[in-house]
Amino acid sequence: MTELPISKLRIDGGTQPRAAIDASIVREYSEEMAAGATFPPVDVFFDGRAYWLAEGFHRIGAARSCDRKSFACEVHQGTLEDAKWFSYAANRGHGFRRTNEDKQRAVQAALQHPKAAGMSDGAIAEHVGVDQKTVWNWREQLFSTKEIPKSPTRRGRDGRTTKTSSAKRRAARKRKPHANGSEAAPAEAETDRPESEEDSTYYWARKIIILCREISECTLDAQKVAEHLGDSLEVIKKAHDYVEELLNSARA
Repeated sequence: MTELPISKLRIDGGTQPRAAIDASIVREYSEEMAAGATFPPVDVFFDGRAYWLAEGFHRIGAARSCDRKSFACEVHQGTLEDAKWFSYAANRGHGFRRTNEDKQRAVQAALQHPKAAGMSDGAIAEHVGVDQKTVWNWREQLFSTKEIPKSPTRRGRDGRTTKTSSAKRRAARKRKPHANGSEAAPAEAETDRPESEEDSTYYWARKIIILCREISECTLDAQKVAEHLGDSLEVIKKAHDYVEELLNSARA
């Protein structure tokens, strides 16, 4: 722990994890500080030149209002991007409780952070301190608006890296030559269905939403498309029945 001048702490790097600073909390902390209360140190990241505040914005705001010149800091060696990533996990289990808006802001920022590239929804959810479904919902929204790219791999909580479904399908479509030089038929797509029931539910929910979104954006004449479907109409009817069941379950 190091006592640093408050004037040296940078707060302009986008490391503020909350949607907004709560002025009433700053006043409350300021009154307690003025009465002699001791607060835990804030977290800062030092990149060799600047100290980036990553957690403790309400405490520093209160200290400034009390005209304090310095504050206790836990100094981590790292870049501004490291400070941002750290901030997304701030106040998960202590301090002033995060609002739903705070959590959503953290999830969106985490998904767009370089460290999240290839990370699974579960791994990001664990870091930010939210449920996996929240991360999945925001990932779909950011995919659709092209604010984040689709990654060919995902890194899980155990550190292992696996291919995503699209990457597996691309790999399965590659033709391998027979020993006699002729081309073999395309290999069957490797399954990418998760093993656990919970992950499988997220997998299918995501797949259904993606397909429904693509169908809803189709501008082709339905009658003309139907002329080319042939025997596939029965499959489409089953899919229609399932989607209708989903809608009825959601409305129930």
